[in-house]
Amino acid sequence: MSESQKEPLVQGESPKLGHNFEAYELKEWVNWCDACGSVILSLFRKCVSCSKCKMVCHEKCATTVSLTCEADQHVRSLTLNDPNALNRYKTIVQETKDETTLKEFNTIHRVLSTEEIQERIENFNQTVKGSQQMTLQDNGETFRGFIRVSMNLMRPVSVHDSTKTSRKPTRKASFYIDKGALKALHLTSDTTSELVVQALLNKYSISDNPMKFALFEKQVREEGHVILRKMLPRERPLFLRLLWGNGNSDKRGFILQENESRDIHWESFSVAELLMFIKILDKEENDYIAEIKRKYKNKETDIRNAISHQSKRS
Repeated sequence: MSESQKEPLVQGESPKLGHNFEAYELKEWVNWCDACGSVILSLFRKCVSCSKCKMVCHEKCATTVSLTCEADQHVRSLTLNDPNALNRYKTIVQETKDETTLKEFNTIHRVLSTEEIQERIENFNQTVKGSQQMTLQDNGETFRGFIRVSMNLMRPVSVHDSTKTSRKPTRKASFYIDKGALKALHLTSDTTSELVVQALLNKYSISDNPMKFALFEKQVREEGHVILRKMLPRERPLFLRLLWGNGNSDKRGFILQENESRDIHWESFSVAELLMFIKILDKEENDYIAEIKRKYKNKETDIRNAISHQSKRS
């Protein structure tokens, strides 16, 4: 019986615990292994993903995963009376192709006069507590303030093992971050979303590649309907928060989650990383060609054996 044919879990039934790794096609050429932390780069090959907690890793790394499947702690609480306990909101994820689509909320090149900044800050500060207020700097152009980012990571993250010694190689430990956990960041209006991602990783001592994550703007259009827009690396979150206006509204916010974009910004990688990618692709190309040749050779052998068998019979 296949997984899709299995009977649904009913109250009182003991669920199968542990990860359920299945072959997984990359949505993009580049991803990162949640087990070893290294890059997954492939045009043809499949990696594996846990169908329950969405953990992604190399096929060879799946057998080494010791982290408990996060979904196990939720399965026990699901009942037939609450089938959507883990999927309450209709969420649409949008990709920002370029800054021209941002219009009045474009923070990459938009410049406000000192008077307009002062007016917007005064209006904003009337809607928040003192500790959350923004302050204009002496240059009259930049300002400081806080943003709060909600963590919405489906996959585990890696941290360097703090117990390691200089005699031992660096080890990584993995864990899940509680969904909905809030982190407050103090920043300036010049701080980009790219730097915000790095700051959040530093706060949690996360060693994963920053390209694995992205900052999203959350917009609640109506009850139960949420739009997540992936922000461009050079957008400025605090500036954007000022443009939103009401600082006490829960209709807008910032979320950190995995970067599942199909568009790869190769310019964001270092030269060393790009050279490594070329080597990986070259190896995969050679392996793929060898595999294709082997398959055709096996078929040719089967056909020649059949010809030989027919010749002997005649």
